Amino acid sequence: MKVEVSNGELLDKITILELKLLKIEDKKKLVNIITEFDTLNPLVQELFEKFGGQLQNMSKKMQISKALTSGAVRNICQTTIYK
Repeated sequence: MKVEVSNGELLDKITILELKLLKIEDKKKLVNIITEFDTLNPLVQELFEKFGGQLQNMSKKMQISKALTSGAVRNICQTTIYK
């Protein structure tokens, strides 16, 4: 089955699969993770070949956005602002 997803969703999915490959030790689970990774990875490589620089900029913006919306940063800002 094929499902259309945005480039960002594809990058999120491959990142999650990479983390699972590093952390999960159950061989039965790893078989499914490797199969999914091997299916999606060529699509991600295609994206980087086509949009390489733009994806790196998007990734930096996403990291900044996540940092700004994380609880730790929000708590520091609130503490600083409301003191």
